[in-house]
Amino acid sequence: MHNELTDRVIDYLHDDPNALSACGLVSSSWLATVRFHRFTKVHLRWSQIVPFHMLLTVSPALAPYVVHLSMTNNARKEAAICGILRSLTRLHTLSLSHFIFAPQELHSVVASLPPSLAHIELNQVDIPTVGDLIRIWTALPRLCSFTVVAVLWIRAPDIPDSYSQPLVPADPIVSLSELHLRWWMRHGDVLGRWLVAQHIPAQLRACSLYVVGTDMSLNARAIMSALGPCLETLELFALPPSVEAAGPSPGPEFKPFGECTLSRCTNLRELRLYASLERVKEWAPLDDRSMQWMPSFLARVQTPSIRCVFFSIEGAPGGSLYHGLPYLRDIAVLLSRDVFSELQEVVVQLYDHTQEAVHEEVFASIRKHLKRFDDRGLLTIKTVRSKKT
Repeated sequence: MHNELTDRVIDYLHDDPNALSACGLVSSSWLATVRFHRFTKVHLRWSQIVPFHMLLTVSPALAPYVVHLSMTNNARKEAAICGILRSLTRLHTLSLSHFIFAPQELHSVVASLPPSLAHIELNQVDIPTVGDLIRIWTALPRLCSFTVVAVLWIRAPDIPDSYSQPLVPADPIVSLSELHLRWWMRHGDVLGRWLVAQHIPAQLRACSLYVVGTDMSLNARAIMSALGPCLETLELFALPPSVEAAGPSPGPEFKPFGECTLSRCTNLRELRLYASLERVKEWAPLDDRSMQWMPSFLARVQTPSIRCVFFSIEGAPGGSLYHGLPYLRDIAVLLSRDVFSELQEVVVQLYDHTQEAVHEEVFASIRKHLKRFDDRGLLTIKTVRSKKT
């Protein structure tokens, strides 16, 4: 069989590990294509870390194929983890989930990170200090993207003096162009001040800021105030204080991002705003301030370059989603201001954790509130449902 034809057959099996392994036994000429599909993306549960390290030890030719690696760990396997990382000289993306790092352990892992890394994602990771996070960034000359998913627990706010000296904008200590802080992190306010002092926000092309707690609001405000002309995509989410804390009255206006106008972001193309309309408790009243902040924020925006505004509303299709829709009426008026004259698309994404169909009344309400954009063919409505577990 011709090589191009066999490659097409193997490509078709790209997501079937057992079939790929069987193909690898057929002919040595098939190995390169099989290994490409089998090892380009590797996900390791905690029980697979040591076996995969042993595999790389006896078959080092596999290491160059690994470009994306994700590891979930809840046990001490420092030697194996460091051995894997040292072997993967072409690693581009690293995702770590459920890691709790002791100081020395983290130092060993950082020392083992391959310089080829461009993207890092942390999901429920515990590290000793803010300085340790900065150490990760500064150890990787090609790092351009850093993402936090769920909680990043930083035990202490300490930053070494060697990282604390303000630098001129032309000589940044970190080369990040994308920063995505998509949930809560302890000592986020300390990190935000450091990022601003080092002029990092001004160099970002994409930024995600989620406000969950007072310190994260301070962090978000500091970073947003320092964003600049490089920014092309901005993603924002805010979760208000719980209704138990706020009491029966919603309290003062919820302004998670302060008075920011984005006036310096002259090349911003896409603005993505997220809201979660879920009850804290089943018996608790619905707190819609997760979406209430959007109109007041949009009223302050002063950058005329935005081409797309994207709204993601999370809630139950037969209930809580309805509570967020009236805000779209005010949003439609604000998006009609001259500052949004370059707008080419308005997207509303409905996300729910159930398997219910979204009621047609919801779609009709969205089209009614955003009629001026629907009439011009600028409105897109999407639905996303979480998969059953």
